Amino acid sequence: MTEDPATEQLRLAVLHFSALPDPRIERSKQHLLVNIVAIALSAVLAGADSFYEIESFGHTKRTWLEQFLELKNGIPSHDTFNRVFSLLEPAHFQTCALDWVRAVVGGGLSAEDVLAVDGKQLRGSACAALKAVHMLNVWSHAHGLCLSSTAVDGKSNEITHVPGLLDTLSLLDLAGCIVTVDALNTQRTIAVKVKEHKAEYIMALKQNQAKLYEDVAWLFENAETEQQGNTFQTRERSRGRDELRYCTVLTEASELAYLKAHQWPGLESVARLSRERSVKGQTTHEVTYYLCSFKAQAEKLLQAVRAHWGVENKLHWTLDVVFSEDAHSYTDRRGAENMAVLRQFALSLLRQDASKGSLKGKRKRAAWDDDFRARISRGLSQVKMRQPCVNVYVWHLLLILVLNSGHSFGVVP
Repeated sequence: MTEDPATEQLRLAVLHFSALPDPRIERSKQHLLVNIVAIALSAVLAGADSFYEIESFGHTKRTWLEQFLELKNGIPSHDTFNRVFSLLEPAHFQTCALDWVRAVVGGGLSAEDVLAVDGKQLRGSACAALKAVHMLNVWSHAHGLCLSSTAVDGKSNEITHVPGLLDTLSLLDLAGCIVTVDALNTQRTIAVKVKEHKAEYIMALKQNQAKLYEDVAWLFENAETEQQGNTFQTRERSRGRDELRYCTVLTEASELAYLKAHQWPGLESVARLSRERSVKGQTTHEVTYYLCSFKAQAEKLLQAVRAHWGVENKLHWTLDVVFSEDAHSYTDRRGAENMAVLRQFALSLLRQDASKGSLKGKRKRAAWDDDFRARISRGLSQVKMRQPCVNVYVWHLLLILVLNSGHSFGVVP
């Protein structure tokens, strides 16, 4: 009998998780690891925000799940989901996510893609004895998805983790991309690492680099800025808010010579962004300075700076509002990190769907409509890559073994 192509694609999608090492003791395994992760992801796509809700989804949609999962012992309990996600090694889970990201972006990132690096605190993971888990995320503006997410020991520790994160992302080929960071991560070591991977940087400059900040501010007060392409402005009016942005860039060697003593790695231009915002008759002014590793045009730089805030508006804000991330009171550090990655996985899958509707609405559709949920889940099997990833070949090999040998890796034979 000819198999439904949609079901076959779902099976391939599930095999995406088959390479995850199982940390459990052999005698304690009643449910296959790939089943636990696949059910959890499907449930989160469909609006589940707790392990109780994940279990409830599994019981409600068991018939649908049995189309592509082998559920010999039924649906795992909420305690099992909790325990397994607290045991999974986050690095392995993140590698699985990165392999999928590599498939989505075609093996490499787009030239001049803006990669925004920023941290987010999982507030619900805090307890009396422990601080909240702090996740360091990298957002791709061109692809609209989170490329990587890893836990660090507080916001101040982002500095030491960013270089390693860029090394990991070099698998996606960073050449030509623009890495943007906030003032905390405006560090020489990070600038060197960005250039090492043939990428460019735009770094916000504040008074944590006190002397450099003072010298850049002085430079703008005293430099000529009439050259073509050195200035650009935009104005937006929306819902009672009127905001004027004015960007000025200095690229001439004679101008930058004043900063030579700082020996900032790869510095090719500096920028000043002035914002004037009026809301209900109240007007505020803000000035921010930036260090750039390329001779930037003011318009392009302003676009990149605005793209940086996609990590806040399209990732962090969405995780809080659509997925209620801050409300998740999961105090196990490893489990909280794994669930954060799972939510980002679900968010990325929802963003890949081109149909109309809000993300919150799509989560509801995924709960109500089995066909829609299947279509979203099949996004895991996307393998459009210029340079194939070894793990993708492993997934295909496992699929062939499943279909031809009659044995199961958590997938219905």
